Amino acid sequence: MSRICGGCFGGKKDCYTQSHSATENNKTFLIDSTDPKHKEFFKIHIDGCIIEKLDKNKNGKQPPRCDYVFVRCEKKQNSKEIIQTHIFFVELKGLDLKHSIEQLEATIGYFQDKCSFDLKKLKAKACIVFGGGSLPSAANNKYSKLKDQFMEKYGIRLIEKRGILKVRID
Repeated sequence: MSRICGGCFGGKKDCYTQSHSATENNKTFLIDSTDPKHKEFFKIHIDGCIIEKLDKNKNGKQPPRCDYVFVRCEKKQNSKEIIQTHIFFVELKGLDLKHSIEQLEATIGYFQDKCSFDLKKLKAKACIVFGGGSLPSAANNKYSKLKDQFMEKYGIRLIEKRGILKVRID
């Protein structure tokens, strides 16, 4: 199972399910498409599964990690090779914006080191689904700066929403 989509994600078989959504504590991430083949995503449970709770970083602390990665694969045209076409890094979070971004960055770095894929070639996105409440305007300004820095560093879009985040692909 660790070679899903020709990938190198690792982990146990039960870390993977074929799904286009994740829900935790009234926060939902959903991939939506009118094309049925675009609903064929693998949901990879990251926190506590691929990156185990026992894994420690060089400082002896548990590394930050996002909750899920969703990967869509298809056969390369005129080939038997299976390639990743879309990847979504997903964090279902309360209101700690900075920590959410740290978790996404750590997971992206983990997979870039382990799998050496090019996020720009993949249709990659990083997604945060927040819990209830609203952010004060100062937090919104700080978050806008963090989003800009994230885009500069990784070249992928950071999308966020409260409650339910539906990402449409065609």
